Amino acid sequence: MAFVYEKLSKKDQEFIASFKLPYPLSRSMMADIPRCWAADREREMFFVSVGGQGFHFSEEYPPSYYYLIWCGQLIMMQSYYKAIGNMQEKRKYIYKVHCILAPNILVSQSALIAEVIKEAVTEYERGSSQFFGTIEFEEMSTPIFMEGDIRYE
Repeated sequence: MAFVYEKLSKKDQEFIASFKLPYPLSRSMMADIPRCWAADREREMFFVSVGGQGFHFSEEYPPSYYYLIWCGQLIMMQSYYKAIGNMQEKRKYIYKVHCILAPNILVSQSALIAEVIKEAVTEYERGSSQFFGTIEFEEMSTPIFMEGDIRYE
């Protein structure tokens, strides 16, 4: 199967809430439950945005933060992006994924993590923008594997 952009059902919202995802710019606050996600239910993978401002490749702003839930394990991604084009044409999205934190239990999936993130981001953008045209990944970080809970690193 593939990722599909969809609105969260009540059951999906409860599922996301169970992960207690922190708001990335203040770890003492919980992130809002998103309204939509990119989900690949067959592979038990769910991709959500939890905030940030990572637009225009500007290091002056905090990055955008995302979580990929992979069979119950959390992977956190930080990125900057920009959209080229206007409301009259399809946009090209360019992403710089500069940090991927994953639990050690997924180290055997290291080669696959970046590909799954590309799939998830592409579908998330395609679903959330009526002006989506193409997406390019200018930079893709290598996952950093960690012991413990990546939500608080």
